[in-house]
Amino acid sequence: MAQQANIGELLSMLDSPLLSVRDDVTTVFKENLNSDRGPMLVNTLVDYYLETNSQPVLHILTTLQEPHDKHLLDKMNEYVGKAASRLSALLLLGHVVRLQPSWKHKLSQAPLLPSLLKCLKMDTDVIVLTTGVLVLITMLPMIPQSGKQHLHDFFDIFGRLSSWCLKKPGKDLLLYPSCCTR
Repeated sequence: MAQQANIGELLSMLDSPLLSVRDDVTTVFKENLNSDRGPMLVNTLVDYYLETNSQPVLHILTTLQEPHDKHLLDKMNEYVGKAASRLSALLLLGHVVRLQPSWKHKLSQAPLLPSLLKCLKMDTDVIVLTTGVLVLITMLPMIPQSGKQHLHDFFDIFGRLSSWCLKKPGKDLLLYPSCCTR
């Protein structure tokens, strides 16, 4: 319980306007991550980032090393599965994959990839779809030959998106499946 309160205090200090405080707290988090191999701290950091969009927390999350990569991917997978947090989780995933972490080869075996593909096959939110497709495109070179079992899914997704129509009623932008009536 005291450890949770301590983590909460440290998280709030990460957003301090004083650079020295942020650097010290970031060092404390990285030391804790090096000594604690469990998922609790990574899960807390992901939760905090999704609530606040804290840039220092994003920096910590995007520089995680093994074994915390699995915890990060699992937590993002959990949030991609929830419509309310899907966009934030995809944005976080986008930040992570753009930095091409040393464990990028694990992306194709993580449960997060099938969840991303399912999201892109089913979701109708334009922003989520656009973000998800950008993440997928960024991930494609990182998916080794073993990811070829997803090839049909990739084509299904791009085929689905290419069959959508664009309509601009007034100032609103509406994207809908071409099979729908206008």
